[in-house]
Amino acid sequence: MSKRAQPILFFFCRPCGDYHKKTHPHYAEMKRRAEQRKAAGGRPAPKREAPDRTPRDHLMIALTAGCGLRVSEVVNLTAGQFDAGQGILHLRGKGGSVRLVPVPDNLVGDLHKAVESAGPENGSHLFVTRLGRQMTRQGLSKLLLERCAAAKVPRINPHALRHRYATSLSEGGADLLGIQKLLGHASVTTTQIYVHVSVNQMLEVYARCHPRAREQG
Repeated sequence: MSKRAQPILFFFCRPCGDYHKKTHPHYAEMKRRAEQRKAAGGRPAPKREAPDRTPRDHLMIALTAGCGLRVSEVVNLTAGQFDAGQGILHLRGKGGSVRLVPVPDNLVGDLHKAVESAGPENGSHLFVTRLGRQMTRQGLSKLLLERCAAAKVPRINPHALRHRYATSLSEGGADLLGIQKLLGHASVTTTQIYVHVSVNQMLEVYARCHPRAREQG
């Protein structure tokens, strides 16, 4: 008898006795579950509630926007990379170089909680799925799209948040080399792509810094 035919035969021949039940490929598992229900008074075992992922989701998006992290850097964050005392992330880039990125004050507490939840091992990833697996880049991108849809705002990708971080630094008066260090770019040419300096900003810098401009004023 083929394995495909056994479930069909079991269904139609149930009144004929226990032989067909015992030859069913899933008989042992079905019997085990029936015994569990009997031990629980006939009630199925209660399902465990899924943990609330809202704090995790919020922190991942906030780190992308507030620290200018790459998607790969967010999903690969481990407990040992966060210096809670100074509020700084230690990120390792290409060639083994390490850059220090300050964490906004409003995120330090949430990040500290994430570190405690990850366990004592420094290699523990901060962001995992409900199955305990490491969060992926695709998962973070999908999460951000879902949040945009829920808030009814235009869809964006995580890279746009990193771009906005660089633009905010530039508009706040940060110099190009400083932005380069915070973003972890090997070349300042790459940083220039992120930063769009307006005509008003250039005139302001000229008026503030150039000696001829000060003479004219």
